[in-house]
Amino acid sequence: MNNRSERMARIYFTMPALLMLLVIMAFPIVFTIGASFTDWALSSVEFPQIVGFRNYLDLLKETRFARSVGRMLQFAIWTSVMETILGIGFAVIFNQSFRGQRVVKTVCLLPYAATPIVIAIVWKLILDPTLGVANYVIGMLGIQPVTYFNAQNGMTSLICIETWQGTPIVALIIVAAMSNLPGDCMEAAQVDGATKWRTFWLIEMPLLAPTIFIAFLMRFLDVTKAFDIIYAITKGGPVFSTETLNLYGYLIAFQHYKFGKASALIVMYAVILTIFGAFMLQIKKRLEVDQ
Repeated sequence: MNNRSERMARIYFTMPALLMLLVIMAFPIVFTIGASFTDWALSSVEFPQIVGFRNYLDLLKETRFARSVGRMLQFAIWTSVMETILGIGFAVIFNQSFRGQRVVKTVCLLPYAATPIVIAIVWKLILDPTLGVANYVIGMLGIQPVTYFNAQNGMTSLICIETWQGTPIVALIIVAAMSNLPGDCMEAAQVDGATKWRTFWLIEMPLLAPTIFIAFLMRFLDVTKAFDIIYAITKGGPVFSTETLNLYGYLIAFQHYKFGKASALIVMYAVILTIFGAFMLQIKKRLEVDQ
């Protein structure tokens, strides 16, 4: 069999899988975009009618939509920044040789391995204003009990819970990058009399910057999809104070049964993330040029 026949055979054998993958990926996207231009609603027995950009315009006019976008970005940015900072700190610790290192790594990875619903239930019990362990502990210190999931503290509490869950994976990514750093650079710095702090800050951090940026971007995109923890703990309340774009879309689709409008929201959500992702990648390219 010649090379051309081998290439054609590979194409023919992989074509069914590629076509199936294309259908699985393309159909939901095309269907959602198409539905976003209709008034499709389960509460109506009439066949969906094409309404053009009405769903998009209605969402853009809603204050609730704009605020849910703002809360989603607030939740994602603060969580990703905190996870990155804490992840760097834990990575530095994990990269040191000490007794019981593997046990410590395993324990620290448990939050990321747990399911979001279990995490939500556990933290809801811990932060319960009357029966929670958190208020019991701070009460022993003479501090007044705190209502963690009210309109003022709800978003902050959710950010802390999501940070607790996501920090281990960021630390793991950075530890893997640190283990692949060229040792000759650090050895040369030590020979020149540089302290561990200066070696880390001036040599290791610039080398780790691309990995840290990718970890931040990965977690940001992941956190914007957060639904389980927020819905299980606050359901977007009180008074919509923790309602993100995902929760608002869920309510439109499965409480008001307006699937056309919910589809428009999903499309706008994808556009927002695409714009933000492109912006972040441009920053990454500039950082690489500066380096």
